[in-house]
Parts: sequence; C-alpha cells; structure tokens
Amino acid sequence: MFGKKKFKRLNLQGVKSISAGFIVQIEDRFEMSYRDGNHKMKISIDPGVNLGVSVESMKKWLPPHDNEEISAMELAKIKSNVREALDFLKIESEFY
Repeated sequence: MFGKKKFKRLNLQGVKSISAGFIVQIEDRFEMSYRDGNHKMKISIDPGVNLGVSVESMKKWLPPHDNEEISAMELAKIKSNVREALDFLKIESEFY
C-alpha cells in the first residue's frame, strides 16, 4: 500500500527505514517505540507465539505532539511501517 521499504538494523530489536526515515524499536516485553521525524509514540505489545500489537495504542503521539490528531490514513501508514519493520526483523505479528 505504501511501498516496500529498505531497512538498516540498529540493534537486535530495532530498525530504521532507509527510504522513509522512521524507527521501530522493541523496548521491552510489553512495549515498542515508533519514531517518525520528531514524533514518537509508545505501542503496547503482547508476547506470545506471534507478537500482539495494539492498534489502539497507535492513536496518540507522545508530548509535545500529543494534541495532534492521527488520521485514518496516517494510522494505516504507521501500521504498515511497523508491520514491515517486524517482518524485516523476522518477528511474526498480529495487530489487534
């Protein structure tokens, strides 16, 4: 939908998109971060056979951008970016 991206591994659980510039980093068992430019969000995750990724937690940026609304199109882009990053890391995921 948004085009295949190329990634650079930052560490064992983090990648940066070379083409789009966003970063996805698994912080711990229950949280990952997503950065796009100067915007950042924390995304809730659930470990299991497949990594569960909470779409609800993708609907708000961290301060100072927490008053900015995330449109349906932007949310779809974020989900696609996270999915591609996890695929690159060879982590099977399910969005809920």
